[in-house]
Amino acid sequence: MSILFTTDPRKGGDSVTLTTPGLDLGNVISLQLIAANSMITFKTESGQFNLRVAGVAMSQGCILLHQIAGDSFWTLPGGRPEIMETVSEALRREMLEETGLSVEIGRALCVAENFFTYRATPFHEILLCVEMRLPVSEEA
Repeated sequence: MSILFTTDPRKGGDSVTLTTPGLDLGNVISLQLIAANSMITFKTESGQFNLRVAGVAMSQGCILLHQIAGDSFWTLPGGRPEIMETVSEALRREMLEETGLSVEIGRALCVAENFFTYRATPFHEILLCVEMRLPVSEEA
């Protein structure tokens, strides 16, 4: 079972609202696809939309997180899928590119809708979270 939840700082910061699945982009007048690499993201006059995939990897009761240098927060590892790339393909590609690790992808866990401002740009993000298994170390 998947759960869609919304974290919306416009409604008091840390509030979480359970909603039904569905994305209403409202009155988007012009879409500008970003970058030549065909990632699923676009800008409008009011902000930027991102589709993002993230892996949830647990080991010894801990969840793997990462932090971009200079940011004050941590996130699940992942990235944006390319057009015609599955969630599993995108997460495998992102993890291989960023860590050199070949991961196994498990079941879908949740879909999250987030509203936030990052580096002065308002974002509307749909996040697809899936189980991810890291390679087992031969020394373990």
